[in-house]
Amino acid sequence: MTHGSAGWIEEYEIFLFIWFVYLGSSACVAEGKHVCVEMLVEKYPPILKLISSLLCTAIWLVVCVIVFKESLTVVSLNMARGATTILAGLPYWIGQTAVPVGMVLMILRLVLQVPKAVQTYRESKLEKGGDH
Repeated sequence: MTHGSAGWIEEYEIFLFIWFVYLGSSACVAEGKHVCVEMLVEKYPPILKLISSLLCTAIWLVVCVIVFKESLTVVSLNMARGATTILAGLPYWIGQTAVPVGMVLMILRLVLQVPKAVQTYRESKLEKGGDH
């Protein structure tokens, strides 16, 4: 009996962990706490900082859209199959839905970063008195 009860709790924990990862990833994007290499970028002139920021954001957006699209396919397949976990009987799509939700949130937050990057460029250009 103890083994079975611990098992269904583990299934809930895994689903919660998946949701925390994707929601947390989105929050990291919003606060600029995601993994990035700034050592070289910090030495760039403002215009190159802006270009590299916009290029990285565009690449990241493409990846998020691809992951979003593919994750919807997985979620819909498992919904159609009625696939559930073994012990708790949780539908797999409950945990898997975290991926498209997380991707949508990341996409929105990445889009919101574009005006911030432009504003940072404008401010640094004004501080330095030109395009250095």
